[in-house]
Amino acid sequence: MSTDTKRALIPIMTQQYEQIAAIESQWGIRFSEGDMRPRI
Repeated sequence: MSTDTKRALIPIMTQQYEQIAAIESQWGIRFSEGDMRPRI
C-alpha cells in the first residue's frame, strides 16, 4: 500500500472511529480507556 493511500485512509478511519466511540459512549459499551477489544 502506498504512502499516499495510507495517508488518505487516516481521515476515513478517524471519522469511523469517532462515530463508533459516540455509540460506545451512548450505550456504555466501553469499559475503560484501555479497552482494546474489537469494536461494534
